[in-house]
Amino acid sequence: MSGIRVDGLFVPEDALVGAEGQGLELALKSAQVARVVIGSIALGAVDTALRLTMDFAVRREIFGQKVADIPYSRRQLAECFADLMVADAVCSGAVRALQSNPEQASVYSSVVKYFVPTLLERTMGQLSVLLGARLYLRDHPHFGVYQKMLRDLAAVSFVDGNTVVNLKNIAAQLDGLLGTAQDAGDGLRAEAVERIGTMFDLGAELPVWRPERQLLVSRGRDDVLLALPDALERLRGLAERRTDRAERELFHRAAEVGDRLLKEFDRLRGETARLKQDVGRGYAGTAEQFRLAEQYCALHAGRRRSIWRCARRTRWARGSPTRRCCC
Repeated sequence: MSGIRVDGLFVPEDALVGAEGQGLELALKSAQVARVVIGSIALGAVDTALRLTMDFAVRREIFGQKVADIPYSRRQLAECFADLMVADAVCSGAVRALQSNPEQASVYSSVVKYFVPTLLERTMGQLSVLLGARLYLRDHPHFGVYQKMLRDLAAVSFVDGNTVVNLKNIAAQLDGLLGTAQDAGDGLRAEAVERIGTMFDLGAELPVWRPERQLLVSRGRDDVLLALPDALERLRGLAERRTDRAERELFHRAAEVGDRLLKEFDRLRGETARLKQDVGRGYAGTAEQFRLAEQYCALHAGRRRSIWRCARRTRWARGSPTRRCCC
C-alpha cells in the first residue's frame, strides 16, 4: 500500500512494459487483476473470523445452554456461512475468468470489488454481535486474531479502487450490458455458454493467461447474464432426472429463483432506459444509476451462484470424482 520514486534513473527502451504512452492503460488493466485477487483477503478474514466465532459459540454457555444451541445464534452462524459461500463462488468464477474470459474482466473485477467486501463487512458485523463483549477483549488469543481480521477486512473496500470507483465502472456500462443480454441471438448466447462452462467448472482446464486480451470495457457483453436462460434449462433438466423428491424440489426452486433474476434484469433495463431518456448524457453519473449498478452487482452475484451450482451438479451427474461443493 505504498510506492517507490526514482530520480535520474536511466531505463533502456528494451525495458519498456508495453508501448510508449500505454502506461495508463496497463495500470488500469493491472487494477482489474488486483481487484479480483484481493477478494481473497476478505474471504480469508471472514473464514477465520467465522471459525473463531464458532469455537466461541460451542464453548460459551449462557442462560444454561451453549451459544451455538440458541436458535437465533444458530441462524446467524448459518447466514454468515452462506454469505461466505456466495462470496467464494463470486471470487472463484472471476479469478478463472481472467484466463478463460479476459475480455470481460472490467465487469467481473468491478462486481467482485464492490459486492464481496460489502457483503462480507455485513457478515463480519453479524459475527461481532455473536461475540459480544469478547470482541473488545484480549484475554484469549482468539479474540486478538479476530480483531486483526476485522481490521484487515476494512482495508479491502478501498484498496485498488473503492466502492464508488467500481460502481461507476458498472454504471457506465450498464445500459450496454442489459441491452445485449435482452437482444442477444442464439449464436451469441451459445458462445457465452461455452465460455461459462470453463469459467465455473473447477475441473475444466484453463487457457494460458493472456493479459493483453483484457479490455477497459466489455463492449456490452457479460457472459454470466447471457448464459442465464441455458443455466435455468439445465437446472430444470437436472430436477427431472432426480429420483429423490426433496432434491427435485430443490432444483425446481433454484430454477424459480433464476426466473425471478431474469425479471429483475428486465426491470433494471427499463429503469436504465427511462433514466437515460430523462437525464440525458450525464445519466451514468447520477445517484439513481449508481443504485441500479448496486442492484446489478447483487443480481450478478446471484447468477454466478446459480451457474456455479449448475456446473457443479452437472459434473456430479457425469460421475466426476470431485465431491467438494459450495452449493
